[in-house]
This record gives sequence, C-alpha cells and structure tokens, in this order.
Amino acid sequence: MHRLFILSLLVALTVACRPAAEQQRPAAAPAQPRIVATNYPMAWVAERLAGSFATIELPVPEDEDPAFWEPTAADIRSMQQADMIVLNGADFESWLPTASLPADRLVDTARSFRDRWIILEDAVTHSHGPAGEHTHSGTDAMTWLDPRQALAQATAVREALVVRFPERATSIAGAFESLKADLEDLDARFERALAPAGDRPLVASHPLYNYLARRYALNMRSVHFEVDEMPDDAAWAEFDALLAEHPARIMFWEDEPLDEIASELDIRNVLPVVVLTCGNRPEEGDYLDAMRANARRLEEALR
Repeated sequence: MHRLFILSLLVALTVACRPAAEQQRPAAAPAQPRIVATNYPMAWVAERLAGSFATIELPVPEDEDPAFWEPTAADIRSMQQADMIVLNGADFESWLPTASLPADRLVDTARSFRDRWIILEDAVTHSHGPAGEHTHSGTDAMTWLDPRQALAQATAVREALVVRFPERATSIAGAFESLKADLEDLDARFERALAPAGDRPLVASHPLYNYLARRYALNMRSVHFEVDEMPDDAAWAEFDALLAEHPARIMFWEDEPLDEIASELDIRNVLPVVVLTCGNRPEEGDYLDAMRANARRLEEALR
C-alpha cells in the first residue's frame, strides 16, 4: 500500500508539472474529405453541395483549357488519394482511359443523359495559343451550358455524396434544393432572353454552344474564329459565304474578340456577344453569376 501511494503521488506530480498549454492542447481535428473535380462547372456543383464539410479541388491550372488539359503523374496520384472524383463525362476527360483511378470513387455526371449527347461531325483541326493543334470533334462535352443538363449532373453528384457521406445527407439535401432552384431560375432567364430569337439566324465563333442551341431551339451555325487571332482572307471569304445563306446578325464569342475582328464584323453588320462557356473559373463571381451575365447580354442583343 505504501508503494502504491508513492507511485500515485509521482504520477500526480508529473501531470501537475507539465506546461498548462500541453495539458489543455486540443486533439487534432480530423482532415476534411477531399473531392477533386475535373472542370470548373462540376467543381462549382461540388462546392455548392459539399463545400461545408469537404475540400473541393480543381487541379487544372487557371491558364489552361480543361477540355485539353492532360493531368501529370502527380495529378493522378493526388486524384487516387481523393475521397471522390467528380467527372464531367460525355468524353470530356479524354485522358481517363489511360489513367489508373479507383472506379468506386468516380462520379460520371453526364451518364444519365448519354442518349442526349451531341456528336460533332465534319470538325476542323486547327491550332492556336499554347494549347497547340486540336479539333472540336467527337462528343460535345459542354453539357453544362444547358441548365437542365447541369441540374442532371448536380443530381448525380448529390446521389454520390449521400452514398459516400450518409451522415451528411440532411445538409446535402438542403444544399441541393437551393442549387436546384438556382438552376431552374437560370433556365427561365435563358428562355426569356432567347425567346425573341425565334428562327433568326445566329452564328458562333466555335462549335461550343450546341447544347444551349438545342435547349432553346436556336438557329445557329458555327465557324472556327479565335478571339485573339485575326482570321485570314480565306476565312473571311468562307464567313461571307456562310452569311450569304445564313444571314446572321449576332455572333456568340467565348470572350471579347480583337478590335480589328470586331471592326470586320461591324462592316458585315454582325454584333459580337460574349457568351462565356465557363469551362474555367470566371475572373469574377462563379458559374451562376457568369451564366446569368450571359443571359443578360443575349437579352440586350436580341431586343
């Protein structure tokens, strides 16, 4: 008993002599789940649905087009360690077949409307900027430009999150209802903005707006003009031939074209309108802000 008393006293003295900060140090907080998205629209969806409890990562550099991005070995290793990998689908991730990623953590958000994917035919291979030569061919992966399809993609993310994080089902459901209301409102805004277009001929600088055109029944044709590269004489001649049979007066652009391009369009009585595709994170605001601004610009142009 005497030995037990002395041992207990030594333990008490040892604890008492520890610095107060060490005695009161809280346990380390558990790491947040990591969710990796392969393009900005799906990162935005994940942020809206799970940003309160998970870290959302977009590995694509800001100065790269996600549609032509190729992940490095380090990017692949990082994705392998993520709790969830949110894909756009519709063949957006051309690198996916050669990447070794855990299938049970992949979320293909466009799978539910696979029968509605648009296949681009008669595509032209061209080169511009640091991305080098590429072609707009195969499956059109700009699915999120149709707000209804964006909602279908958000639904796929919601379902996967509930399966992976059932303890968060209530907060996920609440976040989804808010997101659903925003996307339905966005759809209504585009309907109002584009209703005056009717069957009016429209033209796009690239074949990027096919889902938007289909959703709102736009009479649209596309060319291959770059915002920062003046088309040559042959390209302008082809454009003039297109206008002769399809007399468009409004042209969709990914960004503001060069002043000299705008001048040539003005000569042809064609108004350039910026309609951001939102593949990358916008300079200001988020996907919803950028898409609402698209609707406003189109509404003004079509008055």
